[in-house]
Amino acid sequence: MLISPSEVKAASYLGDNFDEQMLGQGIREAQEVHLQGIIGTALLEKLKDLVENELDEREDGINASGNSVYKTLLDDYISPYLAEKVQSVIVLPMTLKTRNMGLIKNADENAYQQATEDIYRVQRRFNTKADRYATQISMYLCKHRAELPELDTACGCDYFVKPIVGKTFINVPINLALGDSGCCC
Repeated sequence: MLISPSEVKAASYLGDNFDEQMLGQGIREAQEVHLQGIIGTALLEKLKDLVENELDEREDGINASGNSVYKTLLDDYISPYLAEKVQSVIVLPMTLKTRNMGLIKNADENAYQQATEDIYRVQRRFNTKADRYATQISMYLCKHRAELPELDTACGCDYFVKPIVGKTFINVPINLALGDSGCCC
């Protein structure tokens, strides 16, 4: 994983006693589904390899001097994105569970359930923040495309972000997935 459960907790509103299994599942979904759709499979795999190499104390890890563009991408853009996206991903499963008898609400004798609309409002809030980070990731990828060969594993199209009025950028409905069949060409 590109971000640990403790890093998500430190960067979010989640308490220290939050269910580690649910948090791990949320991290995997945020990373392997949502982040992959922004940065593509090749770059995601490269980042995972660099993080793994660092954990194995190999010289070619994420902190190696030649990997500064990846380190900045991970620390300044991807980690904040994942912290917000994980919260968005887990807000429903931490409230509702699927069991043999169907969909049930989690309840604690000292906790009060919130209305479903309140849960969706919180989820939208986290998604909005994650979307802002996704835009920043896309802009970083555009700026550093020449230093990230993983972005040129497919057709080489320029379908990252589209400039609009002035210097403002927006995320296009991307499935960057460069290196995947989801390329825009």
